[in-house]
Amino acid sequence: MFVFRGRVSLILLIIYIASVLFLSLYSFENTQVDLPKYFLGIPIDKIIHFIMYLPLPVLIWSVLVDFYPSLYNKNIALIISLFASIFISTSTEVLQNTTEFRQFEYLDLIANYLGVIVGLFSISIIKKIIFYVRSCRL
Repeated sequence: MFVFRGRVSLILLIIYIASVLFLSLYSFENTQVDLPKYFLGIPIDKIIHFIMYLPLPVLIWSVLVDFYPSLYNKNIALIISLFASIFISTSTEVLQNTTEFRQFEYLDLIANYLGVIVGLFSISIIKKIIFYVRSCRL
């Protein structure tokens, strides 16, 4: 059972990371995509960065606990999720400097990190929901 779920969560994580890389490195200049500059006074690209990295630690944590169920109640899975998410978000931001149409921005990196932190906090909510659903079944 865990191996099947582990494979599904791993495939989702790989697809997610590939999508983030594409969205981070692709040039949208010649497309007809026209986004507003601000939403509630916040630059829209910072909101996109925040939303884009929010699920990352959750997906990494999910893969870890699916493959290693003993990590479910241990903080090591959260720590690994945190550092892996920071590494991936920093790497994609640095990779933007290798393109002609993207550039590294510290504010983007801060938005990435804020998304990662909120994603980490959402894991505790997910764990409570899982506990509640499991306790209702008994």
